[in-house]
Amino acid sequence: SQIEPREVDGKAEIDIEGSEPILQYTSFQLTKPLRLGVDISSASIGKFEEPIKVNTGAVTDITPSQKDDIARLEIGLSQTVDTKVYQAGGNLVG
Repeated sequence: SQIEPREVDGKAEIDIEGSEPILQYTSFQLTKPLRLGVDISSASIGKFEEPIKVNTGAVTDITPSQKDDIARLEIGLSQTVDTKVYQAGGNLVG
């Protein structure tokens, strides 16, 4: 229901909120172009149909897509960075 990019301590952070707690997800790094993928199982991308421009820290944009019952977010990166995706209060934070 919400995708909120922000800057925390000089680093980009993205808070992903669903209409229900996000319990099943997978994150993975992709190259050419460099990006972080996040697949959320049993979810719908909902109102997010267009790429979201971010340009905060190493994050350039977020491209949402839907495949069957999996909502995917491809987070574009301008450089190689350590990434971490974790649950916090039913949301995903990356």
